[in-house]
Amino acid sequence: MKKLILICALLVAPVLALASEPVITKVSKILPKGISAVCIEGQYLYAGGKGVVNVLDITDPKAPKELGSVKFPGGARQMVAYNGKLYVSARESGVWIFDISNPAEPALLSRFDGVELSTGIDAAGDAIFVGERMTGVEFVDGRNPSKAEHIQIIKTPESQTVFYSNGYLYSGEWHSGQVTIFDARDLGNIQMVKQINLQGFGDGLWVSGNRLYASTGHHHRNSAKKLQDGDGHGVEIWDVSNPEEPVFISRCEFDIFYISGIDYWLPRPSGDGKTLFCGDVFNGLYVVDITDETQPKILERWTPGEKHAVTSLALADGVAFVAVSGEGLYAMESPLSKPSPRDRGVLPTNLDARYTYETPAESAFQAWVPERRGAVKSAVVYKDALFVGCGDGGLYTVKMDRHGKPYTYDHLDLPFAGGVAVKGDLLLVAQGEAGMGVYRIGKKHKLTLVKMVKEGLNPDKEANQFSYWISVPNDKYVANGCRTGGYQFLAVGGTDEEPTFTFQRQYSLNLNYNRYISEKVCDGDLLPYATRSGLVWIDLSSPEKVDNPVVHKNIKNGLTEGCTYFKDGNVLLTRHEREGKKHYFFFATVKPGDSEIAERSNDNRAFEGIPRWDGGDKVLVCNFVHKWVSKADVSGFPSCNLEFQEKTEAYPEPGLFWNGKCVVPCGYQGLLIEK
Repeated sequence: MKKLILICALLVAPVLALASEPVITKVSKILPKGISAVCIEGQYLYAGGKGVVNVLDITDPKAPKELGSVKFPGGARQMVAYNGKLYVSARESGVWIFDISNPAEPALLSRFDGVELSTGIDAAGDAIFVGERMTGVEFVDGRNPSKAEHIQIIKTPESQTVFYSNGYLYSGEWHSGQVTIFDARDLGNIQMVKQINLQGFGDGLWVSGNRLYASTGHHHRNSAKKLQDGDGHGVEIWDVSNPEEPVFISRCEFDIFYISGIDYWLPRPSGDGKTLFCGDVFNGLYVVDITDETQPKILERWTPGEKHAVTSLALADGVAFVAVSGEGLYAMESPLSKPSPRDRGVLPTNLDARYTYETPAESAFQAWVPERRGAVKSAVVYKDALFVGCGDGGLYTVKMDRHGKPYTYDHLDLPFAGGVAVKGDLLLVAQGEAGMGVYRIGKKHKLTLVKMVKEGLNPDKEANQFSYWISVPNDKYVANGCRTGGYQFLAVGGTDEEPTFTFQRQYSLNLNYNRYISEKVCDGDLLPYATRSGLVWIDLSSPEKVDNPVVHKNIKNGLTEGCTYFKDGNVLLTRHEREGKKHYFFFATVKPGDSEIAERSNDNRAFEGIPRWDGGDKVLVCNFVHKWVSKADVSGFPSCNLEFQEKTEAYPEPGLFWNGKCVVPCGYQGLLIEK
């Protein structure tokens, strides 16, 4: 969705200051398109894109030399090089950690699976900080970079960028237009100390000394006066001498515009102490004079090609390195560019801390927690047991004892186990960059590896061959969720002894996670997929092909809504609609292939979330964003009764039913099983 709305900038056209000498004297492309993130440490420039990190020697910034590169199955969003390690946030596929002690030969060490979309990234001491978007800021123990460990995640409005300075962690909050500030000196006692309001959508930020520079974009926010869409672009300067009581100094407005698609912005202060370089996506690069920081002035604006965006930048002596989508990496010579000052100051302590997400005694659930710490991602029923994907904790088999208490029956030590699904006596396990594991379930639930499917996930070698979530929507197909590229549909063939999985199609709309597609088909082998662009029907009736899915744009779903197969072969949607200032939350049914809602239930806020049906009269709803679980009686649909709603400590994934009880994979809180 790249809806383009270009808006005349005359209403608040920025004033250009007159520079005494040229601001940008030469522009050269040094790497081809595909570079999305850059950072500098010492004399080395690191440039990351889809599936690769390049290293350049910039001893002479005006004559960079390519040193080496390393491939990885992700796409770089942000990067930070620090103490011989390179940390790369790759959104859907988590955080990738590289050894750059020898920059000429960078080596991939590990992948850390973030709680949501790993977007912001920073590091200080042995700690790693990850902006996980709607779920907030994740604090990570990176002392063993080959096996980083989760410490805690703290909810914020929408963390897109994080930055550590002198004991405090700053988080740029996107939609709310804020900066959240944490006291992070003691990771066993992390405190949110302040939230400040920006005048546009929040994102990139940088702290230098006692100054916070915060870039904003999209639309006005908080106390800013509304002009029109796209009026939120600019950069703000705050005094953070006392991080717990920041003081606003000034704001520099950029041109009004709105293009959705690449939605982030970032500032980089020059080491000259007088200049800011700011990336503002499709608006381009702004160079701002902050000699008088109470009256910042634009010195220069450089714009990329049409519909191309500045996505990252890093400053060296006399050269600004600027990544542009669809174009590549540019070296822009400028006498105002000096290395961005960075002093982490007081480093975080108590990295042994581990927050425990306790399930209260009065809860409707009892919790099973894996012995090896990991976020519970999914579960599937097989006879009298559950197979449970526990992220970095591996794969577990869970049973119930005679007192109705869950216990660990077995454990398969995998580097990563995401989604799990059963087809006959085969267990399918999403194993991240390793691909999809296919295991034979034998006596006493013992597992034997049959094959790993990686290249077969997509024959296109440039495509994403990553497995995060698995489902078996009918007897003909397996759906693999790679997150970055949506869903891959694999036709099942071969024999029971030698099953085959043949790629037929990859398809996605919007952000995918693993939540918005139904786990089973509706009548006619039509698989529903609830997206912000519309309700999608995917025809899985033929093992020979998957036709182009049909999108009905009149039924659009949000991030906290989903779908499940339902009674009479229909689909059940969770819906949130607005009429003026009123909000309505309800269940709705749609007949297979249709574009209109057939029936809608009564209104109840607790019906907001990802639904799963038990095949009878119950629906389980899990709300990942707002952290709650609901159970509804739908026997009298469209009149539905809420049986209970409960807040969770961690973030619940889509649930399931086991022996009539609700089961909820709930991240670091564990596997929640209804009492």
